[in-house]
Amino acid sequence: MHFPTITAQNLARETLNLPGGFEGDFNLCLIAFRRWHQPLVNSWIPLARHLEETHAGFRYYEFPVIRRVNPLYQSFIDQGMRAGIPDRVARHKTITLYTNKAPFRGRWRSATRTRSTCVSSIVRARCTGARLGPWPRRRLTR
Repeated sequence: MHFPTITAQNLARETLNLPGGFEGDFNLCLIAFRRWHQPLVNSWIPLARHLEETHAGFRYYEFPVIRRVNPLYQSFIDQGMRAGIPDRVARHKTITLYTNKAPFRGRWRSATRTRSTCVSSIVRARCTGARLGPWPRRRLTR
């Protein structure tokens, strides 16, 4: 399975051509298809940050997937998300995908929208996909 080729902008207003724009050798993509998936994605952030800090070449990204809308509405949504995410690092890692959700979701063989999708590892754009729920709230040890 390959990450689909798509051009998108992160909340830091940087345009990225994906999957070529991924910065790591191993990239964790946390993908939310619905607004209520965000707490599931958020539950993985502490582990993702820890892995990024301790493993060279590992990067993580958050992908809210939103249906295609006109550019004015995209700007409105992105501004609202920026207002809710003041952290510069989080803005750099949050890449909003405005696309047709069904084919994109189908890439991960996610037949249901009841869970957030976490694509477990992408190695040079090849990946293994897994639908995961929230991360168990255990303390990370360094």
